Amino acid sequence: HFEGLLPNSIAHMSQLQQLNMSGNHFEGSVPTSIASMSWLKVLDLSNNNFSGELPRELLSNCTELRILHLNDNNLRGDIIPEHMNLPNLYSLWLSNNSFDGTIKDALLRSPGLVYLDMSKNKVTGQLPSFIGNLQQLDGILLSSNNLQGHIPIEICKLQLSRLELSENNFTGPVPP
Repeated sequence: HFEGLLPNSIAHMSQLQQLNMSGNHFEGSVPTSIASMSWLKVLDLSNNNFSGELPRELLSNCTELRILHLNDNNLRGDIIPEHMNLPNLYSLWLSNNSFDGTIKDALLRSPGLVYLDMSKNKVTGQLPSFIGNLQQLDGILLSSNNLQGHIPIEICKLQLSRLELSENNFTGPVPP
């Protein structure tokens, strides 16, 4: 297992398309330099001890990213920042961190999103009706958060194979 900090020099591999450092003992912040890896399609830093907020540039500059797996760390900050711009994103796993905030419409900038896992965080607010516009979604995992309000009827427009909404504060009827 690797341990310690993931060095900023990792970005010197500027042609790298896949970076998988999952299942190690890395700690500290996710290096800002990763945002300069413009060819990166897969970034998997899951199952480590990364902490702090994600670099702003990572979610706005890495427009080729298809897979972003950051689950099982100690990351915090806004779950979907306003500046997020990942148009090619297919799979977003952010579970088991300390992300907070609401699910913002910046998610619509990822129209091909198929898998969305934000479970076991501190996400608040309502499940937004625009979720029904993400027509490629196959799995939505939002269990163990602080979501509230009604489940929007627009979710019925999706052809989901997996929907997990347990351990939240939803009220009202389940959409037909």
